[in-house]
Amino acid sequence: MVYCDTGNWISTSYQNSATNSTDTWKWNEESSSATATATTYDTWYTWVNQYEESAIEKMLKKGREYKQKINRMVDAVNSYKIQRAKELAEEKALKLLKENLTKEQLERFEKDECIPVDTAKGNKYLIKKGRTGNVHMIDKDGNTIHQLCAHPRSYIPDFDTMLAQKFYLEYFEDEFLQIANRH
Repeated sequence: MVYCDTGNWISTSYQNSATNSTDTWKWNEESSSATATATTYDTWYTWVNQYEESAIEKMLKKGREYKQKINRMVDAVNSYKIQRAKELAEEKALKLLKENLTKEQLERFEKDECIPVDTAKGNKYLIKKGRTGNVHMIDKDGNTIHQLCAHPRSYIPDFDTMLAQKFYLEYFEDEFLQIANRH
């Protein structure tokens, strides 16, 4: 048994078959009557593991925070890219629509954002900006007889939809009327 005096604490070392060595720390009774004992192994193991777990937990927490920040940034970039792609598609669709309008249709479109269409059968339509319910069958005075709704199943820019509706009415009016919902 070895004694080591470290101020008010006294360490007593002895051999133990279970832990190989054990230190008993005892408060110097000359200073105080309180005593405490712990094995060196248990004390060291607890102290080291608490420190390491704490450091690891801090690193994991920081890593999760960085991952969340990165995910938010990626989402923002993707959202921007999607929005920008939609804007470019709308710009291209508008250009294509204007290229395929007659002079009269273009003037009306630029004034009211609608396209007048006269069909081979003598019917008159007004295609307003939009995607659904935007085709109006009109009488000779320009009053709406009924609204028609026919559009692609998937999303495409409104101006592409309007151009498709224009061509459909000009060249395939009967088929358009068969598939369109009336409102």
